[in-house]
Amino acid sequence: MTAVIRVDLAAQYPTQAADFTISEDDLLAAFAGNQCLGVTEPQDGLFYLFIAGPDTEEQTTGITLRYWSAHYTNLFVAENAFPFVNDDQKGTIAEPFVPVLKLDR
Repeated sequence: MTAVIRVDLAAQYPTQAADFTISEDDLLAAFAGNQCLGVTEPQDGLFYLFIAGPDTEEQTTGITLRYWSAHYTNLFVAENAFPFVNDDQKGTIAEPFVPVLKLDR
């Protein structure tokens, strides 16, 4: 599975994250539980993520995204999980997927 993702903390948190910028040191990863299924760095403001198939059938229903912001030196987690679908694509360059992220505490 592949995904084209745009992270926009400034749009989600206009007061707290008005100074947000994507950094070349940022990372975005897909997880099924604690199993990492793919990691990527930003390219031209987008994250192009290859998501490997999870180990078990139960894990296919709950792929979550975790975003490391070098700017804020914090980890953010997507509020909603999505299902893994083999050979599918989530988002496009023209319409990237924009996850709702919350600070991981």
